[in-house]
Amino acid sequence: MLDRNYPEVQGNRSNNTYNQSRIMLKAEIIGNLGADAQIIANSDGKFLSFRVADSKKYVDRSTGEVVKSVTWVSVTLNGDGGNLVKYLVKGTKVYVRGFLSSRLYTGNDGKKHAGLNIAATEIELCGGSRENDIKENYENNDKNQDDEPF
Repeated sequence: MLDRNYPEVQGNRSNNTYNQSRIMLKAEIIGNLGADAQIIANSDGKFLSFRVADSKKYVDRSTGEVVKSVTWVSVTLNGDGGNLVKYLVKGTKVYVRGFLSSRLYTGNDGKKHAGLNIAATEIELCGGSRENDIKENYENNDKNQDDEPF
């Protein structure tokens, strides 16, 4: 569905040209942290970084074997994450909402791979080993309201 508030996203329907720079991809994921979150500092400031995994099992109909599949998503959050970082440990289940992007990279095996990234605007702890101990919600207050697509 096209957002009526952003006519430049609709583009010129007669020749199917679109202004790609104005398209925003939002995503919501739930998964488990693959390792403890890290605070990384660079010339642009600090940001929180971690990876979330979603595991699936299914039966391959042609062989009858159980196949395990894992999808990894890299997550970054501007700033140091405040009090949240101490709870973002390996195995913790999290809900993440933010802006989706993809990237190509060369792995240690020398092959090209595609990766998914989310620039988080919201992180919520929702399970794992600390489910009964805490529930914390972090919303990025620095986000400009003009960036909202709705």
